[in-house]
Amino acid sequence: MSNLLEQAITASSTRLEHLSSRQYFAELVSTLSELVAADYAVVCELSDDQQTGHTLSVYGRGRYLDSFSFPLHNTASLQTIMNGACCLPDRACERFPDDQLLQRFSGKAFLSIVLKDHAGRAIGLLSIVFSTAVVDSDLLTHTLRLFALRASAELERSRHEGSINQLLTTLHDQNHSLLVAKQIYSHTSDGIIVTNSDNHIIYVNQKLEGMSGYSREELMGKSPQVLFYGGQTENVREKMWQALKLNGVWQGELVNRRKNGEYYSVFTSVSAVRDNQSRVQSYVFVHKDTSQERAAQNLITYQATHDQLTGLLNRYEFNGRIDNLLKENSGVTTRWAFFLIDLDDFKEINDSRGHLVGDQVLSAIAARLMNSVSQGNLLARLGGDEFGVFARVERSKDSAALVQSLLDVFKTQFILVDGSHYTLTASMGISFYPDDAKYAEKLYSEADQALYSAKLEGKNTYAFFNRSLKIKAFRQQTVKQRLHKAIVSRHIEVHFQPIIHLQSGVVSHCEALARWTDEELGEVSPEEFIPVAENYGLMPELGYCVAEKAIKTMAQLNARTAAPIGVAINRSPQEFVNRDVEPLVNIAKTYNFPAELVNIELTESLMVKKPEKARVQLRQLQSHGFGIAMDDFGTGYSSLAYLRKFPFHVLKIDREFIADICERGEDYNLVKTIIEMARNFKLHTVAEGVETKEQMLLLRSMGCDYGQGFYFSRPLRADALVDYVMSSALPQPIAHTINRNKLI
Repeated sequence: MSNLLEQAITASSTRLEHLSSRQYFAELVSTLSELVAADYAVVCELSDDQQTGHTLSVYGRGRYLDSFSFPLHNTASLQTIMNGACCLPDRACERFPDDQLLQRFSGKAFLSIVLKDHAGRAIGLLSIVFSTAVVDSDLLTHTLRLFALRASAELERSRHEGSINQLLTTLHDQNHSLLVAKQIYSHTSDGIIVTNSDNHIIYVNQKLEGMSGYSREELMGKSPQVLFYGGQTENVREKMWQALKLNGVWQGELVNRRKNGEYYSVFTSVSAVRDNQSRVQSYVFVHKDTSQERAAQNLITYQATHDQLTGLLNRYEFNGRIDNLLKENSGVTTRWAFFLIDLDDFKEINDSRGHLVGDQVLSAIAARLMNSVSQGNLLARLGGDEFGVFARVERSKDSAALVQSLLDVFKTQFILVDGSHYTLTASMGISFYPDDAKYAEKLYSEADQALYSAKLEGKNTYAFFNRSLKIKAFRQQTVKQRLHKAIVSRHIEVHFQPIIHLQSGVVSHCEALARWTDEELGEVSPEEFIPVAENYGLMPELGYCVAEKAIKTMAQLNARTAAPIGVAINRSPQEFVNRDVEPLVNIAKTYNFPAELVNIELTESLMVKKPEKARVQLRQLQSHGFGIAMDDFGTGYSSLAYLRKFPFHVLKIDREFIADICERGEDYNLVKTIIEMARNFKLHTVAEGVETKEQMLLLRSMGCDYGQGFYFSRPLRADALVDYVMSSALPQPIAHTINRNKLI
């Protein structure tokens, strides 16, 4: 349970239970205002025609304010009455300019719950007002509901009591008080007991008979304690009689027992009736059955602390219980382990089969995990496809056994009600108390770092947190923050590596490569910052920055060359699939750069993860004139079906096969096969990693179209690229010329 809800329950059960009417409502609004940091908290009563509200208590900014009345027409309060609740997290005053309550308090955010009597009629409102917008409106609404249960009962009781007292006062003046009181007691919706000064029952109404199961005759002359649950603490009864002696009134919740042995909760108000000499003549007990309200409160509490899909603890409750366990065992040398479990590639099930099937799989996983986690340990669904286990581990083999037990959950297929089968794996990160951290959130953070390490190892495995992970995580966070700043400020550099037409020796294209030198971190390798960008969702912005700079530079270069030179731009599957093609189209149009001179380089993983979406977007790029290249061909799945289904123009042969092409017959045959296959598919080939003249000559003789590598040039800055192209200082030039507009 969140701290907010824990405080709400504590506040409502301890600070308010012995208060009545004005004292109760005054304490209620001050407690609520301080608890949720609201600028104002208000409880108001509605007129019988529900046209006007009258504040019973108002508290704001450290003090109580005078009560006032306000019309309900065209107000947020009227919306609350109509819908049962109202949640305006922002711009409340703008939406209801005629709302006097909102205007009085300059309310920007307004949340309110209707207070109802036992018949479901709206009798009041409990509201909180903020001068700034709020974020966690769901949690605030839950908190209001907890207070509203008791506040509704108290407001109804107060109205009843006020009506009864007013009638009794009037009738007392007319010497008919006893007769009319009896009539009122007979028709009220609450159970009423009247005792003499010795606390022996002299009257019960019909409601009390129905509530308790006892007849009037069975109760006459007995103490009201005959109805009390015997397990109730003696302390409660002592407090009740002390309050009656001192103040003449007591309020609180009791547990009664019906004649059939069933227990039920009642909110009880006891008043001492005194004569003109202040001597106690009788006691009046008013019982309001709160069983349904208690059940509703229990339901709200359950929903606030449990995951609705799986029935497991949610993250708030999980963390709260962990911290409570650790506090209870603070003086004991107990060792605990935090297991953070994340399903591998679960998103693919949601994307391919829909969230309904995904939910069924999650429920099946939760059921298996419950069987694997012993009693006394904690299990929770932390969100999405992430689960948490917190378990006592006295010895190292205990944690090893539990790790194996949790991994065994995924060894067999998950079979759903429709007969469909799903095979899943999971990765796990593990941290320990007190070795790694001493409270829940920190344990989660350390386990999350270990989980990230397990994912990098290839998934379907586990990793323990250690200090080196912490250092690595700190470095990643630093790189992420500095990289985001560099992208926004356009401090990412673009270097260019020429791609050479092997038969002519001229520059056909240049591959654009991201480079980054940070003022604090120094030069950061692409092998470090590219994975960080992909893991933290920075690739779309980084890719756009590189594409814009690359096309702009090449447009400027082509203005100085006799024939145009194209550019090859790498696109991550993440940025490609989650974005449309318009940004690339717009960049090319902005710099008047023909799309036909742009090659988009993609790896095979894009086709594996999102084949349908990839096909659509590649066709869109093709329709705009862009060329499409499959990068690192031969290192992944290399399915020939990709060449048939997707509109590729170029295959880039990975440097791994070029390095030993002159020495290893296997590599020679493999590269030759790729070149011949590409020719049959009418695709051009680019050999990456060409570092020697021998490699270049051999590739040219094999019919490879283009080469790229250190033999021709290292990646160059924009100014150096201009010099390189303009000087035409290319190795092994070929005499005849070609039309570069028709290359690649």
